[in-house]
Amino acid sequence: MSSAPTSSSTSSAPPASSSSSSSSSSSSQSGGSSSSSETKSEGSSSSSSSESKSESKSETKSESKSEEKKSESKSEEKKEESKSEEKKEEKKSEEKKEEKKEEKKEEKKKQQNLNPLLVASDLTIADDQEGKFSTIASVGVSKSSLMGDKSYSANLMVWSTLNQFALSTGTTKMDFKEGKLNSISSYSSTAAYLKGNWMGLLGYTWIKPHSKWVTYGYNVRMITLLLKNAEDKFNVTLSTSAVVFWTKPYQYSKKIIS
Repeated sequence: MSSAPTSSSTSSAPPASSSSSSSSSSSSQSGGSSSSSETKSEGSSSSSSSESKSESKSETKSESKSEEKKSESKSEEKKEESKSEEKKEEKKSEEKKEEKKEEKKEEKKKQQNLNPLLVASDLTIADDQEGKFSTIASVGVSKSSLMGDKSYSANLMVWSTLNQFALSTGTTKMDFKEGKLNSISSYSSTAAYLKGNWMGLLGYTWIKPHSKWVTYGYNVRMITLLLKNAEDKFNVTLSTSAVVFWTKPYQYSKKIIS
């Protein structure tokens, strides 16, 4: 009866080994699961890093492409601006050329509308108050339009003693209305140097012709004198004149010129 309990005790020992083996297997399983989870995490991290790298590369590429597009658009804008400026300059140069051509045409027209310049000159020998003889050279130029409604003239007189000279200018304009002469206006000016004294003269004449009745008009002049006194100073004198005239033409005889 005493040997039965010992056998029971010996028979209860194997379950402990089974528990140890189960614990070892569970530990191995947990180790395997941890290692697999680590590998998985490493793979996911590597894939995420590769994805981030690819995304950063794509972003840099897109940024570089956008910058290239921007630079290309800027260069195109600059080219277009330069082209527009060149076109504007070309237009300006063409306009200037056209203006010059028009000015030349107008000058040619003006020259064509004017008669050729006439030059006249002569020599005169005269004595002065002291009984000395001197030569007076005079040169005159005149020009008129083809229609004869405008004329211009200038005359210069110089004494051989070189202590006297005179310069005079004048212009005459004829006003036509409906092919008939309406009025005549004449302007004149003279400047003279006479042995240390100066003289200036301005004049205006207006004439109103009439074919049947009378021709009338008026003349206005202003004279300025600078006379040297004993103190080598000038005395200034001003004088004016006005003349009104009236004439009636009479026909004396008829002449036929063939």
